[in-house]
Amino acid sequence: MKGQVVNEWIERANHALEMAKILLSKEEYFDVVLFHIHQAVEKFKRLSYSQRLGIKEDPILKPL
Repeated sequence: MKGQVVNEWIERANHALEMAKILLSKEEYFDVVLFHIHQAVEKFKRLSYSQRLGIKEDPILKPL
């Protein structure tokens, strides 16, 4: 995968984590916090698998 695409997806995952941190202060949004954490984990996992397997083009990990 191209470096720019990887960096964009890392940024997306980090944004999801940051949103989870912001919402964590509000107890009534715990389900949304879990959603954003899950999204971040999925993005990091997909990047990790793609890089480990040497996948050059991933149909889901597209440029922004």
